[in-house]
Amino acid sequence: MAFTISLSDPCRCGRAWKGFLRLWAWGWVLLLLTSIGGFRAVGDPVADALKDPLKFVIEAEDYDFDGGKFRPNASVMPYFGGDYEGLAGIPGVDFSRAAVPDVPRQYRSGDSPVVPMFEQGTEARRDRGTWKVARNYALAYSESGQWFNYTRQIPLGGYQVWIAAASGDASPGGIRGRLQRVIGGGGISNPVVEDLGFVEAPGSGGWSTVALVPLQTPFGGPLILGGRGDIVTFRYLPEQGDVDFFLLQFVAFVDPPPFLEVELNLQGRPTLRIRPGLGRPKVLQGAVGLRGADTEWTDLPWDFIAPLQIPEDSPLRFFRLVLE
Repeated sequence: MAFTISLSDPCRCGRAWKGFLRLWAWGWVLLLLTSIGGFRAVGDPVADALKDPLKFVIEAEDYDFDGGKFRPNASVMPYFGGDYEGLAGIPGVDFSRAAVPDVPRQYRSGDSPVVPMFEQGTEARRDRGTWKVARNYALAYSESGQWFNYTRQIPLGGYQVWIAAASGDASPGGIRGRLQRVIGGGGISNPVVEDLGFVEAPGSGGWSTVALVPLQTPFGGPLILGGRGDIVTFRYLPEQGDVDFFLLQFVAFVDPPPFLEVELNLQGRPTLRIRPGLGRPKVLQGAVGLRGADTEWTDLPWDFIAPLQIPEDSPLRFFRLVLE
C-alpha cells in the first residue's frame, strides 16, 4: 500500500512545490487529525461520544483468556457485559500484573495471580450512553509494568479512542496509561507490539466518579483508529487510575483527502510534512522520474515526526509514502 505524490519542478511554480496524492488502499491504520477538523464534534465532546449510536465499547474486565481467546459476542454492540465471568487468562500471554495480597476473587475468578477488580454497580457506572451494562467491574491497583490484551473485531470505520477511569483525587496524571497494538494478534508471549497512543489526564476527583478522557497519538492530537472489520488485539498498559471501559467513538471524516505538504524554506530547501489523515507510514521513497513499473524508487530515512528537509540540489522530484 502506498500514497504517491508528484512534485512539480520548483523553478516552474514560483518556488512553491505542490503535491497531489493518490490513495491506493488502506487497512487497519492510525489516522492523525489536527485541530482544524477531520471529525464532527458538536457541543460537549464527552456527551457526543456517549450518545454516539455507532460507538464500540470494550469492558476493561473482559481481557483475553486461555492464551489469546476471546468471546465474539463482546464485539457485538450493544454489549451488556458478563461474557468473561470465571474465565482465566494466562499470565504473560493475556495479561501481566503482580499479585496483590488479600484481594478477593471477583468476576475473573479463574485468574492466577488474582487480578484485582471491584464491582461498580451504580446506575451511573453502568451507563454506556445509549445502553447500560448488566454488571460492571473496574480494574484496580494500576501501576507501571501491568498490561492486558483485548481481542475484538472492530466494524468498518474510523474511531476516536476514549478511556473511562477513576482515581482518588483530581491530581495531574491521576489517569495515565498507554495503548498498543499486538502485531499478528494475541496468544503468544513476547509479541511484537506497536505504540498507538497514550492518556495522561487529571484524576476523576474520587473513586466513585468516572472520567471519560480521550487518548492522544504519539504525534499529538486525538487518537483515531480506522479499519475494515478485521480482528485486532489491543494491549493497554495502565499506570494510574482504576480502568472501567474503553469507548471507540465512530468518526465521520469530512476533511479533503490527506496529503504530504511540501514547501520551501528561506534557504530554498524543500521540506516534507505529514498532513492529517495519512495512514501509518512505513518508508518514504523518492524518484527522479516516473516510468511506470520501471520507476526506480530510493528509500529515504525519515522518523515521520520531525519535518524532513530535502537538499535543494537533490534530483528527486517524485515521492511516495509506503504504508504498513
